[in-house]
Amino acid sequence: TVCMDQDVNPVTNNTFKLTPGVTFTKTANDTVQSLSELELIDSKGNLPTKLYVTVSPTAGASGTGIKWAINADPVQGDDTLGNQLNPDGTILELEDISWILAFRFIAETNTENAIVNFTPEY
Repeated sequence: TVCMDQDVNPVTNNTFKLTPGVTFTKTANDTVQSLSELELIDSKGNLPTKLYVTVSPTAGASGTGIKWAINADPVQGDDTLGNQLNPDGTILELEDISWILAFRFIAETNTENAIVNFTPEY
């Protein structure tokens, strides 16, 4: 399941139902990326049941969002394959490890990197 919500912040609103993991970041660039099990596994060997994804504003860049897709490679630019996630406080919530591992992302705009934040829930 995929859910996008601008009004719910799992960190400040205490909406975690399980145990929150450590937030980590990746830089989205002009290459499609995904997440590996090694990046997601916690100290007890568990994979997350949910993953919250946000984009941080990047100083000096105009777009700085990402394009994302499930089981497909998103494409940069307008009217191309992929969904948009902007640095406006919107949270993308991926439920189930199969959706998390199928998540692919790329910077929205060519040559403009985006900072993507990931918070797993176990």
